[in-house]
Amino acid sequence: MNLRDLYPEAFEGAEVADDFFELDDESPSSYMRRSLLEGLQQFDPSAVLSPFLDVRLIGTRFHAAELDAKAADVLIKLQNEITAAAPSGVLDDELRIGVGQLSEGSLVMHVRPAAPTVAGGEMHVLPEVLEATVRRVLDLHDTLEQRPQQLPAQTANQRGLHDRVRQLAASLDDADAELELDLLESSGGRRVSRVSERGRSNARALFERVPKVSEVSLAGAVDALDGAGKVRLKVAKTRPEITEVPASIVGQLRIGEYLRLRVRYSRAEDKFGERTDEKWTFVRQLGSDEILPEDSAANARQTS
Repeated sequence: MNLRDLYPEAFEGAEVADDFFELDDESPSSYMRRSLLEGLQQFDPSAVLSPFLDVRLIGTRFHAAELDAKAADVLIKLQNEITAAAPSGVLDDELRIGVGQLSEGSLVMHVRPAAPTVAGGEMHVLPEVLEATVRRVLDLHDTLEQRPQQLPAQTANQRGLHDRVRQLAASLDDADAELELDLLESSGGRRVSRVSERGRSNARALFERVPKVSEVSLAGAVDALDGAGKVRLKVAKTRPEITEVPASIVGQLRIGEYLRLRVRYSRAEDKFGERTDEKWTFVRQLGSDEILPEDSAANARQTS
């Protein structure tokens, strides 16, 4: 989005070269916004410009610039990512976005807050917290596109956030589209970020859950028994269910009895350490005089 897009009536009938509206970081559009801000700040040092955000979808299905179901799904996933990227304590209403206008050039959605705020008698196009959160989303997209190996650390201890990044990338895959976010900031600056086919491929590699199998030891109180060869143990704060336990062992067990087993532990794990399809399969019963390997403690931590 450039200055002519923002203020079409100001340039109606004017003879202005096309390159005047190019979207480079040093384009006349950005320069004029910075100059305007500097002028305003001479009168009011706290003055800022209202930021604007364009969401552009690039792909064969979007050449007609129509907001179809797949485009709407991408926008919903982007909204979810913005909400997850916000600081704790921020109300969802402060982060809601809505499409104010559509333009051609693939599909360009001119995004506005769903509920603009009013401060000092003036309407702000994007609340300050939303602008800051959108900047963080741009950072995440830059990492996904250029330095994907850093994304797990960038979203550490924020499972909800990297789940939302995964869902957005999957939505782009479903639409076979690239996503570009173009933010004109309240400071007069401009940020552009894109998730291209490269970024989508990086996401698939990051979030692919790879099967892993290891043999570990478990020790704990019997929590549940099943005649079909299943025994559930209480190990630390977890309750792993061991399958394929011989009937001769299951028949002799009692609830609360202390049991030590060697099991085959399998799971599928992605680059973020997220696991799914965890399974524990009986290998053998450990004798009371056997020293538990160190992997028993490690496995208790893994399953917590």
